[in-house]
Amino acid sequence: MIIFLLNVYLVLLFLLVWLKIVPFNLFWKTSPFVVRLALDDAALAHKLPAGSAGTAAIFTEHVKGSHIIRQVLLRQEAIVNYVWPY
Repeated sequence: MIIFLLNVYLVLLFLLVWLKIVPFNLFWKTSPFVVRLALDDAALAHKLPAGSAGTAAIFTEHVKGSHIIRQVLLRQEAIVNYVWPY
């Protein structure tokens, strides 16, 4: 029953996009973006373990109201990564 409902949902979604009732870009999702950084401080670079990862945000002039929300989420993620590092 669930698979049938999922198939009906996908067909209806496809029709809405195909008939241009709903724009396709409404369904785009964000995805991770890999960046390689070169650190200026060699001592700090040697302290970091191999495979270190982090989270960053790019703030622009658009949707300024969401900046504070993103900053809070970045802080929460940093705290959680400190408590549970792996």
